[in-house]
Amino acid sequence: MNTPESLAPGTGAFGFSSQKDLEDLNKALAIDYSQPPTEGASALRAYSIDGTLRSVTYTQKHIKFWTRTQKLKAYSTVEEYVKLRNYGNTRAGAFVDAGALPPSQDSAYSRENKNVKYVGTTRAVQHQAMVVETVVVDDIIAQEQINGTIYLLGVIEEALFKGDSNVVAQEWDGIFGEIEREYNADNTCGIVMDLQGADITKYDLTKASNVILNNYGIPNLAYCDLDTMGRINQLFYQNQFIENVQGGVTGGVALGQFTYLPKQSFEYEPDVFLRPNEAPLTVKSAEKAPSTPTIAAAAIAAADVTSGKTFANATNVKYVVVAVNKYGESAGSTAATVAIPEGGQGQVTITPAVGSDEVGYKIYRADSATGDPLFIKRIARADAATTVFKDENLDIPGTGRMLLMYDDVTNNCFKQLVPFIKIPLAIVDASIRWMQLLYGTPIYSTPRKNVLIKNIKLA
Repeated sequence: MNTPESLAPGTGAFGFSSQKDLEDLNKALAIDYSQPPTEGASALRAYSIDGTLRSVTYTQKHIKFWTRTQKLKAYSTVEEYVKLRNYGNTRAGAFVDAGALPPSQDSAYSRENKNVKYVGTTRAVQHQAMVVETVVVDDIIAQEQINGTIYLLGVIEEALFKGDSNVVAQEWDGIFGEIEREYNADNTCGIVMDLQGADITKYDLTKASNVILNNYGIPNLAYCDLDTMGRINQLFYQNQFIENVQGGVTGGVALGQFTYLPKQSFEYEPDVFLRPNEAPLTVKSAEKAPSTPTIAAAAIAAADVTSGKTFANATNVKYVVVAVNKYGESAGSTAATVAIPEGGQGQVTITPAVGSDEVGYKIYRADSATGDPLFIKRIARADAATTVFKDENLDIPGTGRMLLMYDDVTNNCFKQLVPFIKIPLAIVDASIRWMQLLYGTPIYSTPRKNVLIKNIKLA
């Protein structure tokens, strides 16, 4: 603190104080909000820190799919299972004359396999952090182990839905990909319902249930994003009730189940990991993530379309592309805009940066020249100088998805070779390091007992 001029040596202690003296005195006595407090009475201010650790990210209670999936023991790095496809040809005759030999029928089996995959994180705590007194964490190593486990649970939860080993070989295949591959092999099975940006209806819920029933499953669980859940609730607003509670009024609709047959219903399970509005990154997610690619967009005229679906209406489309590998994602590319005619398709040519080691790409699209591109699809990198993505409008940005499934161990389970495990690492500096790992793979043995409803209107 500066000495006031009226108290400086040789001036005495009597007389008038200058305005500057008063300002210095006021500064010395005041307590402000400075962090850290260093001057005046603020230097005497004690810190007031809440003793509760506040989380601004997901917690274990947000993990829905993993929690409800039954875990079974795996015995090898390749898990095999057998599908019983049918008991015989039901269209062939089985009625015979008295004393006659019935016709021969054979059951149809197929042998399938899935590779066990490995998911993990490395954690470290400096020794200094272990010896200082902390306010909100009693044992910082134990807390970081919890954080590492919840981090892995989030990665696993999303991968159970969206994993794709065709893009990143280290990933397992999620249930969305399994359903779409089965549908692409035989689209008469009806297990993908494309609403093409239309509102979901009560009939859509019943129709999806009927698809599973016709494939000899029992629909009993539906996962969806929160916005889709809101749209489904809206279908029943006319049935809402209003109740007086302690002088106030409460009302609304929050569906827990949908009844599709007498004594048959499925449960809703909204999941935050199905959020539909993912935007491209502005910086790459990790040091070893690939570099940003460059892109060029073009339109395919209706007369030049040779296969696939098309855009029903003329649309000005903006694309952004992100490169991916097992380490993470690049920043988004410079946007490319193109006018797609009615009945046409879009085409994006992707060129990797020099020396970049991506294995695939995430495609983002906005359906206007000024809109913000949102995620629509992930594709593998082609074994060529460039990768070409043909946009058939199969995935519409900003729309919702709903998974209706037969939640039973015969339909879906998770085979664990090693459950969550902690492996200490060598001490090479003043920190304690360890790995947290899980070895396993999901098994979706009967994809036709699940239905994916996609491109649900949200706005």
